[in-house]
Amino acid sequence: MSDSNLIRNERRLLKQTTSLEKKLKSSPKVSLLVAIKPENTDSEKEKFMKSNYHISPQFIYKHPINSSSMERMSQPSQFLLPLAVKIMRHAISKHGSYEKFEESSGGCKLTRMQIVECVRNHLKQEDMEDEVQIKVCDDLLSRGCMTRMRGQPTVQVRAHNIREKWIEGLLRHELGTHYLRSCNNKLQPWSEWKRRQEMNLQSCNPTEEGLASLHSVIFRPHPVLWKNALLYYATCKAFEMSFSQLFKEMGQFVKDPSIRWEYCLRAKRGQSDTSQPGAFTKDQVYLKGALEILKYRHKIDFHFLVRCGKVCHRDLYKLKEFANLEGTRIPTFMENMNEYRRSLDRIMLANGLTDEDLAML
Repeated sequence: MSDSNLIRNERRLLKQTTSLEKKLKSSPKVSLLVAIKPENTDSEKEKFMKSNYHISPQFIYKHPINSSSMERMSQPSQFLLPLAVKIMRHAISKHGSYEKFEESSGGCKLTRMQIVECVRNHLKQEDMEDEVQIKVCDDLLSRGCMTRMRGQPTVQVRAHNIREKWIEGLLRHELGTHYLRSCNNKLQPWSEWKRRQEMNLQSCNPTEEGLASLHSVIFRPHPVLWKNALLYYATCKAFEMSFSQLFKEMGQFVKDPSIRWEYCLRAKRGQSDTSQPGAFTKDQVYLKGALEILKYRHKIDFHFLVRCGKVCHRDLYKLKEFANLEGTRIPTFMENMNEYRRSLDRIMLANGLTDEDLAML
């Protein structure tokens, strides 16, 4: 090949490489939770239901899944499995079944307009009307989440199966915990990652999700940690079962096929061929965090914990001399700390838990 042809080939390869690099740089970066959300959930659900729960779904994903992140979240812990089962067995013994518990304690299901009205009232109560937008979604895997849309904090709420007596708990979870702790964190010297490393601060989880989980149920008539326990259980079993096997296994705790599907989907998301064993373990953090906070419920300074932002409760002792509390906020439901602590004791009782149960944590 002549020198001129070599030069032309090199230029052509360089142009192709540059074009590919530009495409990669311009491709949207998505979070892991977005990447592992299947594109074909509805069609696979329909096939699964029509097969009488025998054919495990084959999921398709729009975005490439970060394999290293998935690998880190593929090994579930079995440590709290006995307590997860104990919580669910206790709830069934008290209420007969999960479905009866949901109907009696959750109230009626809300329409889209009713959901929006409830969120608006909550935002007004917490003086957040001018800060947070509302979006009701049809395709959320969870009941709600906090995100940013066009740079604006947005609370997203699922359009279906939202019950009137539970929506306040959902908003305490997303707004009163995640959003306020995020706002408070921005005022702290450890808001930057480099400073967190210098101060040797632990990850804010499982404290963050544990606190939010407790706030979901804290003032309910029956503050049962059912969802946390069932997510933990589903993750443990998904690691050794196919989707179809997991679905049948979960039938001892949940009869409703649509609700069972949702829990199985959360435990198996990230997999393409769900006929194989495998689990996505993020959902274990809810039960772990909730039980850890309950264990130390008489020792934690909860006002300080929320005002410090995204920190672990174990790090509070080292933050007192550095924390900036000016301009920080706590949610209205935490203002009366005596009532708040009594409610944490009620959660223990409602779930059949004792301090001896939590001593092993």
